[in-house]
Amino acid sequence: SVIPILLTVGLLSYVERFLEKILPKMVKFFLKPLLSMLIVVVAAFIVLGPLGFLIGTGISTGLNMIDAYASWLVPTVVGTAFPLLVMTGMHYGLVPFMIQSYSARGYETIAGPGNLGSNIAQGAAALCVALKTKNPELKQLAFSSGITALLGITEPALYGVTLKIRKALYAVMLGGGVAGFYAGITGVKGYAFCAPGLLSLAAFVGPDGLSNVINSCIAMLISFIVTFGALWFTGFDDICLKAEERLSERKVSDEIIKSPVQGTVLALNEVKDKTFAEGMLGQGIAVEPIENCLVAPVDGEVTMLFPTKHAIGVRSAKGADILLHVGVNTVELEGKYFTAHVSIGDRVKAGQLLLEFEREKIQQAGFSTVVLVILTNTAMYKNIQEIHRGRIEENENLLEVSC
Repeated sequence: SVIPILLTVGLLSYVERFLEKILPKMVKFFLKPLLSMLIVVVAAFIVLGPLGFLIGTGISTGLNMIDAYASWLVPTVVGTAFPLLVMTGMHYGLVPFMIQSYSARGYETIAGPGNLGSNIAQGAAALCVALKTKNPELKQLAFSSGITALLGITEPALYGVTLKIRKALYAVMLGGGVAGFYAGITGVKGYAFCAPGLLSLAAFVGPDGLSNVINSCIAMLISFIVTFGALWFTGFDDICLKAEERLSERKVSDEIIKSPVQGTVLALNEVKDKTFAEGMLGQGIAVEPIENCLVAPVDGEVTMLFPTKHAIGVRSAKGADILLHVGVNTVELEGKYFTAHVSIGDRVKAGQLLLEFEREKIQQAGFSTVVLVILTNTAMYKNIQEIHRGRIEENENLLEVSC
């Protein structure tokens, strides 16, 4: 029933937009949902349901063929590429096919076996970094995120450790791929939807007895040994430590950072994004905007402008590196609803317009518009103090940083 649902909702989106255009406002409130249901339900039963059933049957047949003739293929590819899929959000694209497989076969071999090896590889790489790095902050982050990755939650390890260290990412892909290959040739199956890891081995318990669980455990062991060994013996550049050493050569001064927008000030940990909320990119603050303009929070220079225009970096005249990020996951809009008024290298004054964004349209697209003000060279300051909470005006004092 998964494919018919997707087809039906897809049709509904077009029907709803069509009715929105043609119906008079005075009757739209009650006629639009009624007509939408009448049209879409009929189409679902007569056309989309049977079509979705045929597509689902085709997918199931294809999966059975892969299992029969190349059972190692999908787990190997997924185990190798899963960090890249997570990084881009494309791993959610596997979910409908997994559910279809559960429905048709009672188990799935699409993502679970390969994902299991990849998650363990993330934990192994993070723990290896923790043991070898000389950076105390990275060591603490790598230890904690490595343990959570072994338990099935890999985002802290991925964004906090392995994406920062290229060789660690390569080791994760190697370990995940080798483990996925073993899981594939031994026919490991997932019987429940979960984030695979040490705590979710029960998801691999099925009617075939202990063999599936044993092979799952062997796959995890292979993933850990290959990843940890590859990264340990090849070594890696302690990038974070070198970055701190370079930062220590720069001079910074105490200063006041002003609000880039008018709105309501929020603590960073209130933002619904782990990367920002946990301070992985640096300390800072957030502002829920009530207008569509983003202005410079300091006198300085534009050092970064994302091609999608949703984020701008400014270095103040006193040395603060400030990231201004509009929204959460708004990179997916690919620049739509954003207009930049500056370029990299431009000198700006506090209060000068940097970019405009169509706040309501961004929200209608399903994205938060909270503006994040992140001090990316946090390590150079002893104290970062909030000046303001609640309602704030544009260019009003927001943060005080001191050495």
